[in-house]
Amino acid sequence: DYLLKRQNHMNQLPEVLRGAAGCYRPSDGQSARPYGLLYAGAPASVPEPLKDGMVARLEVSHFRSDGSLEQLEGLATEQVPYDVFVLDDTVSGAHVLGILKDVTVRAPGIPIILLVGAESGDIATQALKMGVDECILKTGRYEERLLPAIRRAVSHRHLAREKATLQAAEGRLRLVLETVPACVTVLTCD
Repeated sequence: DYLLKRQNHMNQLPEVLRGAAGCYRPSDGQSARPYGLLYAGAPASVPEPLKDGMVARLEVSHFRSDGSLEQLEGLATEQVPYDVFVLDDTVSGAHVLGILKDVTVRAPGIPIILLVGAESGDIATQALKMGVDECILKTGRYEERLLPAIRRAVSHRHLAREKATLQAAEGRLRLVLETVPACVTVLTCD
């Protein structure tokens, strides 16, 4: 919105602000709360944009000796407390693909972003085939590409869930309409 600076324009400011706030919807690409982010990498190598806590509630993962993540042990799919999983390929070396497979099995549907070095092109290709949402090459100022990637991944996951919910509701409604004899049917909101 805008406000023309005329006589008594400050009296109109609260009304303009309320109108603008009423139009704001967090689902339009912004998050009303920080994302729950599980970061698998060296604690010292956490990208700078994730450290302030405004965008993400960051939890640095703990690896077992077999390369699996402790945080995903025993979680049911609907109990995964993370919105995004970010894996840095430098900390886990050759276990990257094993960790990705473990995450996709234990927490299906969680968006995964892989941070890869320039020498890890083969790992990035295989990871994308496994269903990783995005691979970010760690060159230049790659941290600037990380937050938009997180937002896209969370938004995509949210849209996929909404689509599944709508498809299920459509299937139930179709079943009702196909099994009822030809007549007038009154349906409730649910």
